[in-house]
Amino acid sequence: MSRFRCSNGLVCCLVKSPRGKLSLNLGNPLSPRRMATPPKLNQRVATPPYLKQRKMVTLPKHYLELVSFGFHFNPIRKNFMILANFEYPRDETAFWVFDSVFGSWRLLENQPEIQYKNWKISDCVENKFYVFCPIMCYLEIFDVEREEWVGKYLPNLDKLTPIMQEWNGKLSLAHVTGDLQAHIWVLDEAKDWVEVFRQDLGEMGLKDQAIYARFLLGGTFFLSGNDKYVTIDVETGCSKVIPDHRAGLDFNFVRYQPTLCTFKKPSRRRKLKNKEKTH
Repeated sequence: MSRFRCSNGLVCCLVKSPRGKLSLNLGNPLSPRRMATPPKLNQRVATPPYLKQRKMVTLPKHYLELVSFGFHFNPIRKNFMILANFEYPRDETAFWVFDSVFGSWRLLENQPEIQYKNWKISDCVENKFYVFCPIMCYLEIFDVEREEWVGKYLPNLDKLTPIMQEWNGKLSLAHVTGDLQAHIWVLDEAKDWVEVFRQDLGEMGLKDQAIYARFLLGGTFFLSGNDKYVTIDVETGCSKVIPDHRAGLDFNFVRYQPTLCTFKKPSRRRKLKNKEKTH
């Protein structure tokens, strides 16, 4: 498994089969995959929904090669959407969407003005996917409801290792500059970048080291180096260095919020009803 995306408790990930074929899979990590039957509970207590899902669900495959994707699950409407960038044979790319209401891939009529292959798709915040290009310091905002793109430049970055994620209900951008200055920016309601945090990592004794931003969780800023992890309290500025005891192994970190929701593959009858409504 690779390229994990998590939204409101459900996880979408890219899975490679023994034959080398790639597919997108969706499910709840809390549900046991190999459990034969749900555990016996008191008859008066209903079985939690997540215990009924026994494996990840494979989504319909696409005939093009997947470059990157973003995932958003709406816990109120109980549906999800995937925004994906696919590569064509002539090294051209285009964005497609997968809507669980219809259960199929669809090419977007509106594409970003700037053509770039390695777009990085970030979290979906308030029905908007954020797609950015760190090399050009450029951000594209995709409105899910209107299916429109709006372009905006990122803050001036001198080190191309930023992370972009949802943080406290807003889109945030965190990065470490070449002179070991840690920064956190947020996109406000006026779509302007506002710097909310700055810390000199050199004062922490981390001079002449490669330090990279990893993710934001609550009020903590997580960073990592060659042989250590660094946590910084955003409010107080207090930091802590944690040695890495995994012999230099590289791991990807995924923020996860548990949920009792599950995803079940829609039946053929449900798909036909959805198609009839669209005609």
